[in-house]
Amino acid sequence: MHGPHVSNLSVVLGTELEFAQAQGMAVTYMQHTMIDDGRWREQAMIDDGRWREQAMIDDGRWREQAIMEDSRKREQAMREDQENQRQFELEKYKIQMEAQERKEQRQFELEKE
Repeated sequence: MHGPHVSNLSVVLGTELEFAQAQGMAVTYMQHTMIDDGRWREQAMIDDGRWREQAMIDDGRWREQAIMEDSRKREQAMREDQENQRQFELEKYKIQMEAQERKEQRQFELEKE
């Protein structure tokens, strides 16, 4: 098998072989790309899950902190109200005592006359 047909056949077979190798490399590349893409997607889903979980934890902590601060503010407001009420009662008592003293003083002066 010598002649132009043999060389053409080897060229065709060589080209087919190169094409098959190139196609195989492309398939391998695509498989690796798909694997890498799958890993990337899986990692992205894991990261997103962690992010969501952390966001929920942070949100829970924020809510807990807000509730605690609100509770502290309410307690502080109640203490201030109690102190204001105590001051009011004290002032009221002082005024009553002063009025009583003036009344007694007038009574004393009237009795003196």
